[in-house]
Amino acid sequence: MLNAKVYYPHLLETEVLKEMYSGSDNVPVSNDEVHSLLSSLPPLTTLIAYYTVPCELTEEGIVLNGRSAVLSYDALPGVIISSSHITVYAATIEPNSLKQTQSNDDSFVSYVYGALNTYILEDMVNSFQQNIEDQFGRELLRVSPGYGNLALNTQHDILNLLEKKGLPVILDLDTCNLMPLYSTTGVIGPLDRIY
Repeated sequence: MLNAKVYYPHLLETEVLKEMYSGSDNVPVSNDEVHSLLSSLPPLTTLIAYYTVPCELTEEGIVLNGRSAVLSYDALPGVIISSSHITVYAATIEPNSLKQTQSNDDSFVSYVYGALNTYILEDMVNSFQQNIEDQFGRELLRVSPGYGNLALNTQHDILNLLEKKGLPVILDLDTCNLMPLYSTTGVIGPLDRIY
């Protein structure tokens, strides 16, 4: 499945300011400047591709979708219930929308756009996780490659599972960086705990 969600930047001033201030003790900006900048942006679209796949425990590790991907036991944090399902996903900001938030050399504009893009991507994945939890009828945990003990190169397996979904996300195999910059991958499932 490929889902889209539209965000209206001028409605996100409070969230963007929180994001900007979360990483710094003093950010020399005024609310009016942020509001003016966000008001000039058109609606932005985020995209998420996902696949809920069966998983089973074998001697080799956790097998996803038959033989599509095998994760060693130390690749996924916590415990997965045998014969269960997990959801793999990749999310990004739609490339044409992202172009709207690529500033010139203005550091203030870059700062605001960076906070906006970070907020809307995280918000979309949070909303997506909530929808999955509603379907499963229980709280699930989410982890992205590079966090906990989920290896960064697991992104390759996730994107391989999603390659036919049409999501415009590319993995640099040398660095494991995702393109576009504001993109993320992960696994949502009945994980017992995250280390």
